[in-house]
Amino acid sequence: MQPYRNLIFGFVLIISLMTGLGGFSLFHLNNISKDVENIYNHPFAVSNAGQSIQTRIFAIHRDMKDVVLAKNPEQLQKILDQVNAQEQKVFKEFDVIFERFLGNKASIKQTYQTFIEWKRIRDEVIRLAVAGQTEAAAEITKGRGALHVDKLLSEVHEFVIFARHKADSFKTQSSENRDHSLFVVSVLSVLTLVISSFIAVNVIRRMSKAQKRLSQREYLIDQNIMIATLDKTGVVIDASNALCRFLDSTKAEVIGKPSNFFNNSDLQDLQAEQIWKTISTGKNWQGEICHINTDGLMFWANSRILPNLDDNFTITSFTNLLQDSTSKKLSITDKLTTLPNRRSFEEVLEREIKLSYRHTVPITLAILDVDFFKLYNDTYGHPQGDKALRMVADCILGCLRRPTDYAFRIGGEEFAIIIADQDIQKTQEFLDSIRGKVEALSIQHEQSAISKVVTISIGAYWTDGCIALEKNELYTEADKALYLAKTNRNQTIVQGKPSEPNAAINAA
Repeated sequence: MQPYRNLIFGFVLIISLMTGLGGFSLFHLNNISKDVENIYNHPFAVSNAGQSIQTRIFAIHRDMKDVVLAKNPEQLQKILDQVNAQEQKVFKEFDVIFERFLGNKASIKQTYQTFIEWKRIRDEVIRLAVAGQTEAAAEITKGRGALHVDKLLSEVHEFVIFARHKADSFKTQSSENRDHSLFVVSVLSVLTLVISSFIAVNVIRRMSKAQKRLSQREYLIDQNIMIATLDKTGVVIDASNALCRFLDSTKAEVIGKPSNFFNNSDLQDLQAEQIWKTISTGKNWQGEICHINTDGLMFWANSRILPNLDDNFTITSFTNLLQDSTSKKLSITDKLTTLPNRRSFEEVLEREIKLSYRHTVPITLAILDVDFFKLYNDTYGHPQGDKALRMVADCILGCLRRPTDYAFRIGGEEFAIIIADQDIQKTQEFLDSIRGKVEALSIQHEQSAISKVVTISIGAYWTDGCIALEKNELYTEADKALYLAKTNRNQTIVQGKPSEPNAAINAA
């Protein structure tokens, strides 16, 4: 309602001012002649600029004589600085004349060109003076230089005289228009009042419709777009209802609280650190966040954070746009362990094999199998089996530190790891450390024939990237290595295929 009040008040004020204008104009119309005389400022500006050019031309010509008489380089440079300063001021005066001259500007262009041509003469004098040929320099200054100055001053004087004549004509025209202006201003005042009233009514009507459309759009945005405004510390200033529904919260529960960029998973601190490193420099951040609701259900969203800058390009706040990606995430994520599933494994493996061959970097596919897991389920039950798988998955994921390493659950008690750009020896050590850490979880498994705790067997296949392999071929080779590892269980076997003869490394 407030915008309407301000708008109505503004138009009432305009109408009042227009009404007063009619009477004010009639009373003071006799002063129009004096106001029109201000047009003199136009030709007078040209006249003043022309006189200034004449004065500075005299100064430059005098300085050019001093150039010839300069006794040392320091004195010469000081004089040249004066010449250059005067020259720049002449150019500025020409800018005024070009902008305001009311006559034929061809004559101004001719005068300007004459000034430019004089610069060539001055440059020749300076060159001779620097070379020590003072007599030749003095001859040019007194001869061609002086004649050129006379010509230039004459041309400047012509458009100065024109400007003055133009000023006189303006004054005469002002007096002739005074009586006519009295009538025109009176009529215009009445028309202005009528037109202003019509415009006011029309604009108010349109503003009302525009405000209604704006309110509808704001409502649609609030209900359908997940968006939040954060202050410089990440505290929520405002949030849409769509975002609040995603967060399973109300606006009162969200606004004024630290956002943590709406990630409350175990990775929130690590991700928040990465986000701050990016957005604090004024750059946009884009990625995926995970939010766990009060029922423990996990939801994912594609997040984009944009810094808001003031006129001095200082960050004042942030805009956080989110798009629910839970359905897409679930389609490639194993629900039990939250690791990427078999479908994601197929896509990533194919991509990484191509990158390995393209850049000739090593790639390893490892398949991990929980030893005697069927006996574990039979002994402790499926709920406990699911818990054990989650613990193993978390252990595997916690061992991955590089962005080029990926972990997947590819079915039942089987997991897969893709390792890029690592030699076969380090790959062996890394995978065996995972095997050891899983065993160190000490998940009780009394029926295991190899240990009293849950263990895993790992089979892996390493290639140096020099040979193009199909994903099925790589998987088959890794599966063969796993078969060998399961002969004794709780061991890691890495088989390699470098450009040289095949290599294999086994460890228990």
